[in-house]
Amino acid sequence: MTAVCLIKLLHPKKTSMTVSKTVRPPEAKPMAILRWSLRNPEVLESAPEQREVIQSAEKTQIPTVNAPPNNTGIGNGIHSPSNTPNTYNPAKISIGCFIYLILTIEDENGKPWVFCVTCPVLRLGVNIDHVATLREARYRGMKSGEPSPVDAALICEAAGAHGITSHLREDRRHILDADVKSLRKLISTRLNLEMAIVPKIVRFALKLKPDIVCLVPENREEITTEGGLDVAGQLHAIMRICKRMNKADIEVSLFINPDAKQVDAATKAGAQFIELHTGQYAEHFGNVRNRKRELNRLIAAAEHAHGLGLRVNAGHGLNYDNLADLLEVPHLEELNIGHCIISRSVSVGLPKAVKEMLQLMKGYRR
Repeated sequence: MTAVCLIKLLHPKKTSMTVSKTVRPPEAKPMAILRWSLRNPEVLESAPEQREVIQSAEKTQIPTVNAPPNNTGIGNGIHSPSNTPNTYNPAKISIGCFIYLILTIEDENGKPWVFCVTCPVLRLGVNIDHVATLREARYRGMKSGEPSPVDAALICEAAGAHGITSHLREDRRHILDADVKSLRKLISTRLNLEMAIVPKIVRFALKLKPDIVCLVPENREEITTEGGLDVAGQLHAIMRICKRMNKADIEVSLFINPDAKQVDAATKAGAQFIELHTGQYAEHFGNVRNRKRELNRLIAAAEHAHGLGLRVNAGHGLNYDNLADLLEVPHLEELNIGHCIISRSVSVGLPKAVKEMLQLMKGYRR
C-alpha cells in the first residue's frame, strides 16, 4: 500500500524529547493515514527518520508540472491546497523498511509543505560471517588478517545493502568480538546481531547495542545453523531476554521454523520480529512438489505472524536461483543472505554480487 503523509515544512526544532522507537502512522486506508498525520504533526516531526527525510528534502529545487486536481490529497502522491505547486524537492531515500519519495511543494501563498510518499521495500541484510571464515582459515589466533569482514560490510552498504548481519558464536569460529565492535562503530545502516541464548553473549549485546538481535539456536558441532529456535520450549528464558533487550531499545527477532506453534510463542515472548528459517525450502528447491510444500508452510507462517502483529523477516540457504519463488511469501520486510553473496563475489566482486541480489528482490509486494 502507498500512503501519503503531509506535514508542514518546518526547520527542525531542537528538542529534549527522546524517541525510543520509530513512530509510524497506524496501518489503515490512505485517507486515515493522512488525517492522522495532520492531527499529529509534532509526532512525525519528532521521529528521527522524519527529521532525516525533511533535511534531505530541502536540498535541491527543480521546476515541476502542475499537480492533478485532487481534493483528497491522495492519488498520485502530489497535493497542495491550490493543486498547482510551484516547485518541489525530489528526494528518494531508503530508511528502515520504506522508500521515501519526498516532495516539497509551495502552495499559492508561498507556504512550503512536505509530501512523504512511502512505499514498502524489501530490505537486504548481508551476512558477512563467511568473510571472517576465510580470514580465520589462515589467520586464526593472530591479531590481524585478511579479508576483513568490516571492510566487506562497508562495501556491501555502498552497493546498496540495507543492513549488515553478523553471528557472534559462542565458540568464535568466525566473527570475533572486535569485528562486531567495529561494525557497530563504522556501518551506517542497521546492525543485526545473531546470537544464542547465552548469558555472556546477552551481556555483550546489551553493551554493544545493535539495532536488532536475532536469537538463534547453536550447536558447536554444526557447520551452520541447522534449525529454528524452539521458542515454545524455552519461552520464559526467551521472554526475559526480550524484555532486557527492549528495555535497552534493541529490537528482537526470533529465528524460527515456519510453524504456528513457534509463531504463537514468539508473540508471547515479546519479540518484534520473527525470521522464518528458509533452510527446508532451500534444501527441497530442486523437487517441485516438496518446494511447493515448504513454500506453503512459509506463506502460512508469515500470514499467521502478520495477523498477530509480528513483523516478518526470512533467511537461510537463499541464493540467486531460489529467491524468485520465495517472493510469493507475503509480509516480508527483510531477507538475510550471506553465503551465496560471498561465494558469488569471488567471481564477480562483492559490489556486483550485492547489486545482483538487490535486482532480484525488486518489485516485491507485500
